[in-house]
Amino acid sequence: THQPIAMNDSLKFNGTLLIRQRVITTYRAELFGLLAQSCKRLVVIAGEPKQEEGIAISNSIKPGEIIPVKNIEIGKGTFLVYWQKDLMDHVTRIQPDLIVTEANPRFTDTSKLVRWARKNDRAVMGWGLGTTNFFKRKFESLRRLRQKRTYAKFDSLISYSELAKQQYAEAGFAKDIFVAHNATVSRRPMPERTFRPEGKFKVINIGRIVEHKNVELLVDAIAKLSAEGLDIGLEIVGDGPHRSALESMTSQTGVDCIFHGMQVGDQLKAIAASCDLFVLPGLGGLAIQEAMSFGLPAIVSEADGTELDLVRDANGWRIPPDDLAALTGAIREAYQNRKQTFDRGLESYRIFNEEINLETMAEKFMHGVTSTFQLQKAAA
Repeated sequence: THQPIAMNDSLKFNGTLLIRQRVITTYRAELFGLLAQSCKRLVVIAGEPKQEEGIAISNSIKPGEIIPVKNIEIGKGTFLVYWQKDLMDHVTRIQPDLIVTEANPRFTDTSKLVRWARKNDRAVMGWGLGTTNFFKRKFESLRRLRQKRTYAKFDSLISYSELAKQQYAEAGFAKDIFVAHNATVSRRPMPERTFRPEGKFKVINIGRIVEHKNVELLVDAIAKLSAEGLDIGLEIVGDGPHRSALESMTSQTGVDCIFHGMQVGDQLKAIAASCDLFVLPGLGGLAIQEAMSFGLPAIVSEADGTELDLVRDANGWRIPPDDLAALTGAIREAYQNRKQTFDRGLESYRIFNEEINLETMAEKFMHGVTSTFQLQKAAA
């Protein structure tokens, strides 16, 4: 349970806020718990993921409420769409003062939410990570049309990153766009770290072990650097369906690697404190912020845009996706300039503690909610 966050009165919402999600991941429930502290009432409507997705979900929010619904899907791949059974029955019963829904063109029932809101002089906000990854490139014109039609329904948008804000604007959205930087970790003290000028240089990767994380690229880079005589160890924290393949690869390449499995709390803190550098060679940007909270500098692949706000020259390196030479070069630079790398880790923690964490995400989210609500009331 979170301690109440200190928000000024302008960010308090004296009404019922309804948030519609496809699912509630465990990390997102943390955010909703914080938001609920600044609302008279917070209700989240969400369904369950498919079993094969392997998503950890939450069934409770304190002090908020969760209303479970059934997710219904039709189509597959590029043309997959979904909606939620009995959604509007719940909305009519709840009578929310403002609605926030995923700004996802795959949701076919967003129009129903908007029609109810217009009829009842309420506002609807979209929330999302930008315009990428809806249709494949060969359906570019269809993708843009669906996105433009979806976004036009909203009174305002909340984006996960500055890049997402830019993408929404380029897609033709001309109303208010609020940035609430995506975060999963609350402010916490930085673990004690000691500068090690020599000895084994430890690289850590944190997250679910799945193919799109592209950890093989990291193994290749460390194998190459080890062949040059650099003393580098790899620590992998997480589990998943791709673990056995990755274990075979590290064994074959001779990379000094420890698989810790899934770790949280003090165990994860201790492992992270013993490492020198965090590397994310593929997708999975939520792990970046967690690594930064431990005072680790970061090397990250350019992906959905959230990494652009988190990783800067002062605290790490951003590299092109699937670029082995760039990844190898960045790790080599970190290894050869250990004091600078350590200092970059201190800057990582500062960015986490002062700029991008769950508390600041909640504050910026509520700024969007209260601003949109006030504009709607003035226009009604």
